Amino acid sequence: MVTKLNIARLSLIAVASLTVGSCAMWPKLTPDSELTPSAKADIVCRTSDFEIAYACAFTANAELSKLVDDVGDYNRSSSYTAWLLGTATGGVLAFGGGEGALKGLAVGAGGLIGLNTIVNTDQQLLALTKAKRELSCVMAVSQQIHQASQSNAITGVSRAALAAVEKLNSARQQNIGEALSVPVTLKLEMEKYKAATEDLQFKSVSKASAAVANSVISADANIGLKLSSAIFNIRDGLRAELAGMAVSDQESMMEQRNHVVDMAGEIIRKRAEVRKQSDAAPVSSDPAQADVAAIAQQALNGSSGIEQSFKECVDPSTADALRG
Repeated sequence: MVTKLNIARLSLIAVASLTVGSCAMWPKLTPDSELTPSAKADIVCRTSDFEIAYACAFTANAELSKLVDDVGDYNRSSSYTAWLLGTATGGVLAFGGGEGALKGLAVGAGGLIGLNTIVNTDQQLLALTKAKRELSCVMAVSQQIHQASQSNAITGVSRAALAAVEKLNSARQQNIGEALSVPVTLKLEMEKYKAATEDLQFKSVSKASAAVANSVISADANIGLKLSSAIFNIRDGLRAELAGMAVSDQESMMEQRNHVVDMAGEIIRKRAEVRKQSDAAPVSSDPAQADVAAIAQQALNGSSGIEQSFKECVDPSTADALRG
């Protein structure tokens, strides 16, 4: 039979159960030494190998997702328990419950309030969510760099840029040879000067395009190590926040920006230079110059995913500063 006293006892049991299960509301990361790619426990995550580093990042991200869910589960359980205490108290008062039952419910409510004050799940959830967002960003940017470095669009740019410059030089040499057979005029000299000036502009475009491709390939050479380092730096920062050490939103944003800029900042600058040089070059129907323009577009297209993921992970002022 459910009595008024039993209602109070049930409410206290609910609070006690919430307290006993409170390890879930104190999020704790696994030790770094135990972080391994899924189903590969013998592989170390401090690595320069991109595939291993990315698998480790995936594991770390999954752990953060679970901790976010655990804190959410605690918040829901806490809300349900508060509702139960309120309902039970109302029932005892409405039906003339004894003083002992009311004291029991008061102790339960006080315990729940005290527990929630100590736990501060809102702060925990904020720290976990920021860490997860930061890790997701470095994963996205590093993956785009790695994919771009393997694509034909990037690997063929340097060779094509060199060939385009040789084609420019060859075309001009041919024009000079043809000009020797006709009388020198002011108009002819002006046309030669204009062609030489345009060639210099297109050579700058070609050089900038090759620099984008080389920057992507160079970034990929270190991307595994940078991703691996970012994983452990993010985890260290999260541990500090969960331990109650003050970490401002500004500091957290700067850390996120630094991780991503360290990976892709140079590529973004090189892409901005291609756009700048391409805008300075004239629209041309010259086949050799048209080849250079096509190569510039190839370099931009091949690295566009890097810039897109970069823009989604840094503040607009940082993205604008690097784009020039």
